[in-house]
Amino acid sequence: YCASPTVDLPSDVGGITGFEGMDDGERDLASLKERGEVVYNQYCKSCHQADGAGNDANPPLAKSDYYGDAQNHAGIIVKGLNGPIVVLGKEYNGMMSPHGELLTDYDIAAVATYERNSWGNSDGIVLPEDVAAAR
Repeated sequence: YCASPTVDLPSDVGGITGFEGMDDGERDLASLKERGEVVYNQYCKSCHQADGAGNDANPPLAKSDYYGDAQNHAGIIVKGLNGPIVVLGKEYNGMMSPHGELLTDYDIAAVATYERNSWGNSDGIVLPEDVAAAR
């Protein structure tokens, strides 16, 4: 998997300079996807690729069979992953950094919703309450 780079960051920008975390917003699919695309491009794209296809080291998010329900998906983003997993029949054995300290519940819900509804996926929305329950 891909570990997000470790850098010293100002506490007021939600993790990356020029990226302000969002504490809450609209909860419809279109709004969550729009916000989620911003978060994905900032935090996830470098490992999982712009098209969600992943690569030899990082599992695909496109047409993924690994997400599970909304709370499980949120938990993966909050807590990260370490060790072997199987996605679409292929084993990946790496580490994904946790993002629970970097991102708000809304931003995690938004990026999970974006992932669940992009690249051929249609797995519904994730709400901030799902993220809170996964923490």
